Amino acid sequence: MEKIKIVNDRGFTLVEMIVVMIIMACVATIALWGFQKQIKSTSIRTQTSDLYADLLSAQINALTKKRTYFVVFGATTYDIYEDTSPTPNGNGTLETASDQKLGGFPKTTKYNISLLGGDGTTACGTTISFDTQGLASVYQAIVRFNFTSTEVQPEYDCITIDKTRILKGAWDSANTVCATK
Repeated sequence: MEKIKIVNDRGFTLVEMIVVMIIMACVATIALWGFQKQIKSTSIRTQTSDLYADLLSAQINALTKKRTYFVVFGATTYDIYEDTSPTPNGNGTLETASDQKLGGFPKTTKYNISLLGGDGTTACGTTISFDTQGLASVYQAIVRFNFTSTEVQPEYDCITIDKTRILKGAWDSANTVCATK
């Protein structure tokens, strides 16, 4: 006589399902944490790149139009003005009531902005200008986005402005410098 083999095909047990769900939850939590870090890093890098492009644009416009351009920084905003008062060529002095603010400004940033001297520690006022030759009004300044997270290290989060150059970099807190790349 032949033996009949009984096959158990009732599916998964409750314990097996719970173990799989716990593993899936752990993997999802780790992935979400890494994704949030990436989003924050990208946000800082994007804001730095936008400001960098606006500074370069102001410098190029000053040189090509033979007018002074002013970049005015607030806590989380910045404006760019073209020196138009008195007409026709301006006087090299910022007059927010009568100089022309460029379209699309003020721009708001998600993080606080610090305008520092070349030493990386001293506050450097709130305005940088580019004269009719495209030269910056400061010998060296650093524009830095302040964010509190120590776990996020974006590729770019500061900008160094020299008399003739504008460079993006990453903030080196140990040496209080914007390490340009």
